[in-house]
Amino acid sequence: MLENLYLARYAQKNLKIAYVDKAGAKLDLIKFFMQIGFELKMIDPKKFAAISLILNEIGQMIGGWKKSFV
Repeated sequence: MLENLYLARYAQKNLKIAYVDKAGAKLDLIKFFMQIGFELKMIDPKKFAAISLILNEIGQMIGGWKKSFV
């Protein structure tokens, strides 16, 4: 995810949105694996809640960056 955001930062304008989309997809995958870990009781509920808040904030940032390209 970070690699795609880094590449988006320095990419040409017409390529930026593709990298940001890839970063958003990676973030969704991280959220999915976190949910599975939580449901299998591999992740403590308090830690899950804290990490989920951070991941949601990152998602909002990625979404805002994506909207700025339009």
